[in-house]
Amino acid sequence: MMNKKYLEIFKEVIDKIDKSEDLNKKVLLIDGLNLYLRNFNANPTMNLNGVHVGGISGSLHSIAYTIRIINPARCIVVFDGKGGSLRRRKIYPEYKKGKKPSTRVFRKEIFLDYEGEMASMRRQMRRFLEYIKFLPVTPVSYENVEADDIIAYISTNVLDDHDIIICSTDKDFIQLVNNRISVWNPVRKVLYTPNSVYRDYNIPAHNFLLYRVIDGDKSDNIPGVKGIGLKTIHKYFPILLSENDISIDDLLCFASLNENGAAVYKKIIKHKDTLIKNKDLMQLGDVDISGTSKLLISKKILSDPIYELSKIKLQTLFLEDGLNVVFSNFNDWLKKSFGYLDVYAKIFNRNLNERI
Repeated sequence: MMNKKYLEIFKEVIDKIDKSEDLNKKVLLIDGLNLYLRNFNANPTMNLNGVHVGGISGSLHSIAYTIRIINPARCIVVFDGKGGSLRRRKIYPEYKKGKKPSTRVFRKEIFLDYEGEMASMRRQMRRFLEYIKFLPVTPVSYENVEADDIIAYISTNVLDDHDIIICSTDKDFIQLVNNRISVWNPVRKVLYTPNSVYRDYNIPAHNFLLYRVIDGDKSDNIPGVKGIGLKTIHKYFPILLSENDISIDDLLCFASLNENGAAVYKKIIKHKDTLIKNKDLMQLGDVDISGTSKLLISKKILSDPIYELSKIKLQTLFLEDGLNVVFSNFNDWLKKSFGYLDVYAKIFNRNLNERI
């Protein structure tokens, strides 16, 4: 049972946050599958029984670390829904075809064969989702919708008056960067804002999509225009450095005006259909998802209760999976990483009940 002093401190914190004008102004959106696969592939952690648990432990550590770095009032973890790639595969059947998780040298020391590795990946993923239910976060996933589209829709429509930080290594999200939306790359430890996008790519964030359309995306098996990379774009297409939003039509017009110059301009004109197709596949500014899905996403974020921290249930899962040896200072880790989010979740849910 909480002692009296702790209850008084807890009430003071809630009252202070509840009266703050900045309440829920900073929201962290995590690309869940991106985070999980990265940790499963990179984290070799085993429990005392010799079972690989790196996918679970690494993902929990990553979420907690990102929360401590960003310090949001709310955290939303988004996953691809079943059949999420179908819409893009109708546009381009080769989309994500043959995409497999990367492997590391230590894999041969952990798993007997590839099938065993994949079975562990699926098992740990299911278990990771169970852990999330007992943390003060909001998991989101809907059938036939990819995580990219859900994250983009939440950022640009549902929470369009909030400061959004998207956590992912996926470059596609950089096209959304503006004065309100930023992207945290957990591997490079870089927060992409308009200034840092220009610093790293020498292209303004509002034209980053067009660069990606030309360059393609090997990770999703989307070919670009061969032979035209970032350096070539800088040299021959200064139009992309404009303060204005540049469209494919603007790009083609610029290439036509310079067609008698370098061969690169003719190449762009020749690959007009590729550019249009790539934009349909990669753009996140106006996501193509059903009205029903949009309503479900909005309801989940604005009207459904946020999970609250359940220490006892988490401890049970930790013991079952042998993670207690991995998280040696469990209580301190939980408090520093999820304490503030739990306070906000309680406030949000209390206000929700009062409205009902």
